[in-house]
Amino acid sequence: PSPRGAVRGETVRVTLSGSPHATYLYDLVFRERDALGTNLIYQPDRLAGVRTGYHGLDAGRPQRFFAKRFPAVDAVCGYCGVVAREAEDWHGGLTRMEYVTAHVPWRESLLQDSRVQWSATRSYPPGTATTSWGRAPVAPGVPIEAGIRSVRDGDRLHIRLAGFTDGDPTHVSNGFFGYGRYTSLSRDGVPLGQCPPFGFSVLTCDVAAPADRATFTLTADFPPIVGSAVVPRSKTTWTFTSARGEAVLPIIDLDYDLPVSTGNTIRAGTMTSFRIGVRHQPGVPAGPIGNVSVRASYDDGSTWVPLPAERDDGREYVVHVRQPDLASTNGFVSLRASASDPRGNAVVQEVIRAYRLVAE
Repeated sequence: PSPRGAVRGETVRVTLSGSPHATYLYDLVFRERDALGTNLIYQPDRLAGVRTGYHGLDAGRPQRFFAKRFPAVDAVCGYCGVVAREAEDWHGGLTRMEYVTAHVPWRESLLQDSRVQWSATRSYPPGTATTSWGRAPVAPGVPIEAGIRSVRDGDRLHIRLAGFTDGDPTHVSNGFFGYGRYTSLSRDGVPLGQCPPFGFSVLTCDVAAPADRATFTLTADFPPIVGSAVVPRSKTTWTFTSARGEAVLPIIDLDYDLPVSTGNTIRAGTMTSFRIGVRHQPGVPAGPIGNVSVRASYDDGSTWVPLPAERDDGREYVVHVRQPDLASTNGFVSLRASASDPRGNAVVQEVIRAYRLVAE
């Protein structure tokens, strides 16, 4: 019908095409204080191009993303961090190129699905970089790349772990309010309580320690967050020893690099390779990490299948696996990884429904 058909009561169909989200973003600052410079033209070689993926398991509905990036306090000026630009609000995972001023410390934050608050502070050199938010698996971790350390001061341990981490080791989430009740801490087998007993910053607590060497065990047995698919069920157990005079706690970290889509999916029946990094916190003389084991489950952890893990370098392992046919699974893949060192420090982590399988 003609456009005038609507006036005559006829049906008019309008088709709109394109993306509801911008395929690019610019976050730029001028490093001037108290005055504007004489040259406000940006040259391309002064920018950093960051290919950024926003990942979320869309379980029946697109997840909400609320993102903001602004200069760190005093990086450019004392006030502009809070007024640099408005936050963005959209639904559904995406990948886009984001151009930022190079060598500026940026504070980045993302509220995912109105449940999990991610944060990171970093700068980018000129050129091209990649990052991702919410990339599977999402689970508790050791925030080494975020510059956060778990240390000992005299006879007191200061445990500072991340309630959640994702596929980018610079990202940290303090966790979800009330999740402290799902943690437990023991010393030489004697229960010490929760870490923390209350509050929002899960896996952040201070613990008294004897002068002599003792073995501590910290477990985070987290259920999924109700009403959201951001955080799957997981159970992580760190075992570490400590004695007076040792400053950095020998906690072992696991970093995952999975080739998932922005929906945190992998095609069933395909051959897949992914990496798992294992390392201590910097400054730990605990010896090399070995005994790395990786297993997969296709029935939410009722049964586990070993996956071959080949050492690629000193702290990274490569896993090659053919994804099963969709019909032989419950539609998800769970992962179980473990590692230890000669001094008895170890980590075991299970992530139930780490990622979803989709048809070929």
